[in-house]
Amino acid sequence: MNLNVGIDVAKAKLDYCGMDSAKHIIFQDEVVNAPAGTEKIIKLILDWADSRDDAEKVVIGMEATSVYNIHPTLYFEQSSALQALDTEIVTLNPKMTHRYSQLFDDDKTDTLDAFHIADFLRMGRYQYRSPATRNTLLYSDSLANGISSLARLQTARTISSTICTSG
Repeated sequence: MNLNVGIDVAKAKLDYCGMDSAKHIIFQDEVVNAPAGTEKIIKLILDWADSRDDAEKVVIGMEATSVYNIHPTLYFEQSSALQALDTEIVTLNPKMTHRYSQLFDDDKTDTLDAFHIADFLRMGRYQYRSPATRNTLLYSDSLANGISSLARLQTARTISSTICTSG
């Protein structure tokens, strides 16, 4: 049995929904978007895993929401208790989860968004990237931005020196 934890991330809070493979809601609530809130979700996950003989995998997913998903993602990834389980932490494209939630005739609330994210994970329609791969991609993007900035600076210096020498 898998546990799929969908998290709707906002600046101040995390709405979450834990759903098993049979689409039963195991837990659902909201916590503050801070380490204490993330720790509460981890405790619920561990309680579920301890209570099951058939616990196989835990998938925690949240949408990429500016910078607000970064700290919860890192906190989940660095949890030694979660590392002991077969756990995947997934950052989802908001467009994908939005399209999925449009299949249902529900109101848009943070609670329902967390439910739909958990259900999306349950369906297995996400791409998992290991933390090492994700960090490599972030580093590559950062490096590319740095190189572009240096190139713009070099171009500006060249133009500036050309203007100074021709004037």
